[in-house]
Amino acid sequence: MNLLRYNRLSIFVIIAAGFIALFLPSSAWGEPRSYLFGNGVKAEIYSPQTIIDELIERDEDGDLLLTIEDGWEYKLIEDTSDPLIICKGDNRFHTHTEEDIVAALKEIDLAGVPIDVTVTVYLLPFPRRTILRSTACGSKIFLTPGVYELKPQVSAFIITHELGHCFQNIYLPRSNEEEWRDYLMLRGIYGNPDYDCQSVHCNRPSEIFAEDFRALFGGELSRYSGGIENPNIDHPESVDGLKEFFVSLVAGEEYLASMIAVGSAVSVSNYPNPFNPSTTINVLLDRELASRNPVVDIGIYSVDGALVNNIYHRNVNNPNLSVVWNGKTTNGTSAASGVYFCMIRAENFVKTGKMLLVR
Repeated sequence: MNLLRYNRLSIFVIIAAGFIALFLPSSAWGEPRSYLFGNGVKAEIYSPQTIIDELIERDEDGDLLLTIEDGWEYKLIEDTSDPLIICKGDNRFHTHTEEDIVAALKEIDLAGVPIDVTVTVYLLPFPRRTILRSTACGSKIFLTPGVYELKPQVSAFIITHELGHCFQNIYLPRSNEEEWRDYLMLRGIYGNPDYDCQSVHCNRPSEIFAEDFRALFGGELSRYSGGIENPNIDHPESVDGLKEFFVSLVAGEEYLASMIAVGSAVSVSNYPNPFNPSTTINVLLDRELASRNPVVDIGIYSVDGALVNNIYHRNVNNPNLSVVWNGKTTNGTSAASGVYFCMIRAENFVKTGKMLLVR
């Protein structure tokens, strides 16, 4: 009788376990958990336990080896007694929690503009032997454990900074030399040999960019310190036009002209760009459009679409038109440093050009 009860109980447990398995998230069985946030960020997050179970094994030397997709491999430090760990803390490693990382990613807000960034986040249970800090590589973010318990604000600070690197990889790669120069000029470090990729960590432009992203668009917890990693440069909140520059990387000209039909019969450029205090806007109409003697309207707009100044409105019968903007607003005051768009309208054709005013 007791054996019968045991067998029935065993069958029930097996059936229940199979039923529960149908409803458990995939991360419970060795897969990363996927998230899509309202700000457009998409993340796959590997928990420390999933990494231990699925991605770590011992190599022929007996060392822990982390192997991820694309053949990436890292040897790991599994004990704080290792000589590479200078500060032993409380003699154990403390991992970032998935809950804290999700909360921080959800709070990122690029002035309401959705950003298209997809990342894979590894909540490492042990530090990498050759890299003892959190890093972002392409779309992968590796979050290194601490030697003391990690507070939510510390996790928020780090993940938002590292996402800033991923944001730059997508929206302002170093190969985009013109806009990268614009960023450095706006930041006031263009041409300064103290700020290059070989400088100390906090002086590297890519690190300054990631900190600007965190300080301008991170949630409250990620900004808990009130400052930035480099105390020798202006806080991003005090740099005129910097926030708008970041937004323009995502929104671009399409953001300003999204409700207006855009044609190829009009082209626009301006020189110099960046400029201070004035720039010449050059407009080219195709000959068929110019032959109709259209009214051409040239407006200067801020990144959020607000009209700064309407500098031209009259009939044109020549394909070439050059108009100077003196950097003034409608009421005659000097426009602040930052990104602006000149919008050209001729009949139902619209074209926009991006300009950078650096005072």
